[in-house]
Amino acid sequence: MSWQIFGEPDSPWFAPRFAEIVEPIRKLVGAFGPWVTFTRFVAPEAPAGAWVDYYERWPFALQPPGSHAYGLVDDLAGLAADAGPTLDAPTFGDACAGADDTSHQRALEVMRLYEPLIRVVTVSDILAPAG
Repeated sequence: MSWQIFGEPDSPWFAPRFAEIVEPIRKLVGAFGPWVTFTRFVAPEAPAGAWVDYYERWPFALQPPGSHAYGLVDDLAGLAADAGPTLDAPTFGDACAGADDTSHQRALEVMRLYEPLIRVVTVSDILAPAG
């Protein structure tokens, strides 16, 4: 397998607007350096529970953590050296992106229903001077 799972167009899990996150991440690493933690989705060694059915649907994704498929894309791998640790997790979390613009907008709307438990912010919000 020669692609990185979310960042390359021939991947079944390609996020169409993936390239748009590189510059905002670059800004966050520039502003917060070692306080930035990269998270990296990796498949579990042995799926359990609902993940069993999930990986039956997406068997291509059962790759070991060291697989190129789960590597940080080149534009982000260089930034990782200036950031804090990279955390591997077999679940989805932190930043999100929809498979398309409509799905993305719906996901944001659902997350906003949980405010103040979840706070949806932009990179501009984070980098704005405290006032």
